[in-house]
Amino acid sequence: MSKFHTDLVAALNELQNPTLDGEANYGKYTTLPACLKTARDVLTNHNLGLVQLTQIDPDRLVTRIVHASGECIEDGGVPLLCENKANPQ
Repeated sequence: MSKFHTDLVAALNELQNPTLDGEANYGKYTTLPACLKTARDVLTNHNLGLVQLTQIDPDRLVTRIVHASGECIEDGGVPLLCENKANPQ
């Protein structure tokens, strides 16, 4: 097994759910900053980083985990849907 896979498995075993730091009238929830901090803290300790980029045709957001060695793994992307592509707001 490569160092990338060894570090990835170690990071995945160490990850825990982020804290519920947000609150609304329906209860507590985890905010995006809390999710990112939880993931980045663990990934950094294992020579891993998180990158998200958009891809076209079809439009999607791809998440990539990169290793200090240059190896990486990515998901298939989450579709980005909007009614008017000229105005994605």
